[in-house]
Amino acid sequence: MATIRSLTRDLSVRSAEIAELLRFRSLASAEEIADYQPGGAENADKGPMGVVFCYANMVRMCERLKTIPTRSASEREASESEIADALRGTPEAVTLSEPDADGNAITLNVYPKSYDCLDWLSIRDAQLSQLIEWRRLALERCTAVEPDLAEDVSAEIGYQYGLILVVITTEGPWLPWDMREPPKELPEVFQNINPADILRLHQAFVRVNQVRLAALDALISSGDKEGGGKRPSWLTFFAAQASEHGTEAKFIMRHRDLPSVIATALIAADLRKQASEPSGKTA
Repeated sequence: MATIRSLTRDLSVRSAEIAELLRFRSLASAEEIADYQPGGAENADKGPMGVVFCYANMVRMCERLKTIPTRSASEREASESEIADALRGTPEAVTLSEPDADGNAITLNVYPKSYDCLDWLSIRDAQLSQLIEWRRLALERCTAVEPDLAEDVSAEIGYQYGLILVVITTEGPWLPWDMREPPKELPEVFQNINPADILRLHQAFVRVNQVRLAALDALISSGDKEGGGKRPSWLTFFAAQASEHGTEAKFIMRHRDLPSVIATALIAADLRKQASEPSGKTA
């Protein structure tokens, strides 16, 4: 479980990354950005709430990307939008088909997740595929011998689906528990959830994680082709990011959502490319 200290550090890093993008795109001056830093003219609080206020205002300023006039290079404008969305870590809201006991609508947010979290979810997905196959075999062959086997496997499938839903709707990029010790009981909202809602939550997860990652991956692939280089392994990538940001690779892998990490790397690469170009060239 993430601590206030790690949450504050994560938001501070995110704020600095967004501020870098704002300056690079001339969307905010250094003075305006400084005003919203903890202890600044518009943000007197130097504690955790000051960090949160700063992050919120960096995200607000990032909306200015949408006001940039259309350029002839439409692909570049689209890529900037993808990077901005990834940096913001924007979740997607899903309203469940059935209200709560008081008749109120239940809305859940689906969040972008970290590398470690996505890896954990991938393992769970593989286990679910195996369980579904076991249930099929149990229904075909074991009903007469062990009539409760298919029911037990179905209960386990429901539990595993529930774990996945808890993870993807928990705020933040991290797992809400130790990888080796998931909870034995699911929150009430997931105990008898409508299968249609499971599908809708899954589709939202795909959009805020896989689709966003695929868009960023296309940008990385384009850069690799232009530069004639090879994409680094995940180990090399996270080691380089840790070195650049003065932190540990395992912190980035566990506490930063993967789309924002890749978006940050793209911004840094773009800045380096701009710096290496002759001064007479324009972006």
